[in-house]
Amino acid sequence: MTSSTSQGANKRNASSEVITSSDLAKARELSKKARDLAKVGKLEEAIALFEEALAIYPNNAEIIADYAKAMRDAGKHSIAGELFEKCLKLEPDSIKNIFSYIKSLNNQKNFARVFELFDYGLKLEPNNIILMSAYGRAAAMSGAYKKSNELFEQCLRFSKNNIPTLNSYANALVEQEKYQRAFELFEYSLQLDRNHVRTLTCYANALVRQGQYQRASELFEQCLKLDGNDIRTLTSYANELVRQEQYQRSNELFEQCLKLDRNNVHTLTSYSNALVQQEQYQRAFELFEQCLQSHKNNIPTLNSYANALVQQEQYQRAFELFEHSLQLDGNHVPTLNSYANALVQQGQYQRAFELFEHSLQLDGNDVRTLTCYANASVQQGQYQRAFELFERSLKLDGNHVRTLTYYANALVQQGQYQHAFELFEHSLQLDGNDVHTLTFYANALEQSSSWQRLIELRPDNSYARLQYAQQLEAKGDLKKALTQLLSIDLSSQKPYHANIIRLNLGRLYYRLGQADLGKQFFDEAITNSDEQDKTILYAARSLLATNPNSQEAINLLLKIQEDSPRYAEAMKAIALNADAETSYELFGADEEQIDDIEMLYRAMYHKIGNEIAVLRSISNRLLRRMQGEHPLVKEIVNDFEKLQQGIASQRANEKAAIAGIAPSNYKQLIEIVSKTAHDISDEVNNQLAVIESKTRRAMRKLTAEDQQYQQFEKLILQLKITQKAINDLKSINEGKTIRRNHFLVHQLFEKWEPANWTSQPRIDGVRIRLDIRNPDSEFDGDEEKIKSILNELVENSLKHNHGNSNLSIRMYSSDLLNPQDISSPKIPGDRKFLYIEFTDNGQGVPNDKKDWIFQPLKTTSPEDKGSGLGLFIARKTIKKMGGQIREVGEAGKGVRFQIYLPYLSSNAL
Repeated sequence: MTSSTSQGANKRNASSEVITSSDLAKARELSKKARDLAKVGKLEEAIALFEEALAIYPNNAEIIADYAKAMRDAGKHSIAGELFEKCLKLEPDSIKNIFSYIKSLNNQKNFARVFELFDYGLKLEPNNIILMSAYGRAAAMSGAYKKSNELFEQCLRFSKNNIPTLNSYANALVEQEKYQRAFELFEYSLQLDRNHVRTLTCYANALVRQGQYQRASELFEQCLKLDGNDIRTLTSYANELVRQEQYQRSNELFEQCLKLDRNNVHTLTSYSNALVQQEQYQRAFELFEQCLQSHKNNIPTLNSYANALVQQEQYQRAFELFEHSLQLDGNHVPTLNSYANALVQQGQYQRAFELFEHSLQLDGNDVRTLTCYANASVQQGQYQRAFELFERSLKLDGNHVRTLTYYANALVQQGQYQHAFELFEHSLQLDGNDVHTLTFYANALEQSSSWQRLIELRPDNSYARLQYAQQLEAKGDLKKALTQLLSIDLSSQKPYHANIIRLNLGRLYYRLGQADLGKQFFDEAITNSDEQDKTILYAARSLLATNPNSQEAINLLLKIQEDSPRYAEAMKAIALNADAETSYELFGADEEQIDDIEMLYRAMYHKIGNEIAVLRSISNRLLRRMQGEHPLVKEIVNDFEKLQQGIASQRANEKAAIAGIAPSNYKQLIEIVSKTAHDISDEVNNQLAVIESKTRRAMRKLTAEDQQYQQFEKLILQLKITQKAINDLKSINEGKTIRRNHFLVHQLFEKWEPANWTSQPRIDGVRIRLDIRNPDSEFDGDEEKIKSILNELVENSLKHNHGNSNLSIRMYSSDLLNPQDISSPKIPGDRKFLYIEFTDNGQGVPNDKKDWIFQPLKTTSPEDKGSGLGLFIARKTIKKMGGQIREVGEAGKGVRFQIYLPYLSSNAL
């Protein structure tokens, strides 16, 4: 804006609105304070001051423009647009305001209006190179590359040595993958100024896109020598290092950026995303929250944070962030797609499909939307619809690697291998190192028993050889697998990839009985790792995959210090895989653990004692009322007294035996406690059976009308309650012993198949849906105990949702390879788990009760139904089998129990 224009506007406004000089000064002072607040991200305070200023001077174009910028930065683009339009009416010749408005429109991708404004600006100033170059950048951003190239060429005809134009043109050419011409322009820029930091940074970023990491790193280092505090360079370099998985150095650069500007939104978001890749979720979430404190309406940050939360299955918070993004911009296609993908993971297909359809209404040619929508349709089993979407996507871009790969994978699921292989190979011709393509292709080749084709197709591809080796290992051909890995030149690999190969070599050598060589490769991987604790975890899990009780794995895990972010994972791995004795020695080589077990038994004995006391009370009442009438009643009373004395005697013997044993002798202590529980449960059950028989004999001499008949019925009922308490005690004890046998997975669910419902009256009226994806998988475990656990979950659902006429239960089963939080997802072929999910649409479990429900003698059921031992015993049993159970449902929306049970190593993929 020229000074004459500004002064003219002020004169006009002053005359029409009669603005006094003091009012004008106050309005400008308020506006200045508002601008300063906006610069530091305090947008709400800034907006309030701008509104005060405009109340004094409503038609001041300068204040309105600054107000519009604040609204734009706050994500309120619609209001910002109205304000910018008002500015243009007040000052139609202000190039400055045109630029500000264009920036807002670019954020909304409203390129039609952007182009109108650029054309209007160039009519005002036809030779304005800055305006023309910006027009070229906007055209490139919209994908109008022909137009952008023409504009940049026109700029260079006016000023061939204009470095900003040269860099912008080169960046646009990079987006078009015209690297040769782009690099020529960058080199020309450097001839003009070899120390131009922005040129060096842009050139380095372009080289990264080409995979020329070494040259890119050299340029980044040169930049930092010239200006070690340039945040854009530091962030770009850090992101490049993240791509190479050089996390230690990248994190150092991000930290340096934050020391320079702790609230830089780009740095915070990039650093958070990098930490997510490293699985350092807690630190990542802290940075996301820090970013949102100063930039709460930044859509890329909101989406990145939400996607990270989805990876951690924190869906409720993720959905809140997605909804906030859509409130800011309901037509933001990346938000719609990410939100839809998250909903698909939660099984909320209807809402997901609505969002995908909305995305396609906004941009029917968005390849990413079409591909994601197609994938979701595949998961719903809607293959015809999925294939239509994939075909539509390929018509738009026949060389889109992700579309080709996912389309091929969907075809594999339908058994259409030939077409799938053609698509996989097309994808690999475009990018021979794409990990997704290689992984899916390897799995497809294995399913079709032709997986050797992959190594024939890509003999020089290290990842292909790794996949081939893992397939050979899964087939048990360990020596051939070893040969494949040994043929890879480790010196030519990225450090992280070389370590993956070392770890696989280490595991193979251990499995072949060559522990020394196995240890050598593990040690090399740990030594060469930027994240040694993560590599230790990887190595330990590799050992545990073949030997769940591997002492060498435990020793590795113990190297991880308590202050390490991997410490919790290490302890979880030990808890899941170590035997009871090892766990005891690691987590409590004192009296605490045995005291906990003894306390549980003592609580059950107390419960049994109470039940027997009730039995004695009923029998004594009968004795008083029937003195001399029935000799069996006297016998029953005496039997109860003897029973109580017998329990007390056995408990006293147990206490004396424990007193003479050191707390560290875990096995012997448990043997004594278990034997006592076993003996008491057997003796009491036998005695109760005798007493029940005597009671029924006594009742035969009475009729239902007799006064004492009701008391005998109470005695029978109480006998059954006491027997249940005894069975609970026995369950605690027997839960220690796992009896393994081979069975097909579908046998676990036969009880709930519709044909068997007639034998279970309580199931009538309740919809039970089975979704068994792995019916013929052979599992080695305690079949009866797993069935008992599932039955407990069904019983709990019925009990806690009594009266719910619309109750629906779903049981899902599949085989999972290295599920997140249970095993390392980055060790392909490492360990396979049987995954069972139990859900219902009942009242769910409150958040503060999720851990509590697994505690002994706790129950959330009304009217004290149940002992509260069911889920406690279920978790003990599952842990004994090396697995895990957790409840992750939302309160008010039903339960969602997840059960993970490991296959034995001989069955591992």
